[in-house]
Amino acid sequence: MNGWFASVTHCKVLMNSKFTDMGVAKVGNFWSQEMAAPKPRK
Repeated sequence: MNGWFASVTHCKVLMNSKFTDMGVAKVGNFWSQEMAAPKPRK
């Protein structure tokens, strides 16, 4: 988490209030995080 918040780009994504869902995964020593928001209904 410290690395993500230290990165300007990653921090902007983490602090963006439009994202309402998140997934996190770890494989070995590699971490990944996905941010998402529902698509608007037509």
